Amino acid sequence: MTIQSLKRAANENTPGDSSRLSAAAEMMSAFSDAGLAFVPALPHAAMIAAGARAGGVDAATARRIYLAMLAAEDDDENDVENDGDLGDHAEAR
Repeated sequence: MTIQSLKRAANENTPGDSSRLSAAAEMMSAFSDAGLAFVPALPHAAMIAAGARAGGVDAATARRIYLAMLAAEDDDENDVENDGDLGDHAEAR
């Protein structure tokens, strides 16, 4: 579910917890504005294939890299400035 589809669902006249859905959409939007993304806990096949192509590695290695990135703790001292430039791997987007 994308942020946009969540916002659409929150704005529809549906019975139930529309206020909770609206609050969730606002929270997701705030995370997105802060540069954070919601990603699957396990990569799907297309994600693994894209990572393998971008990194020039096999699928098993790409999967391990993805899982290691999710498991890594945030370290503000070593953060890389994220200007959106993926260099040679821009096609992975």
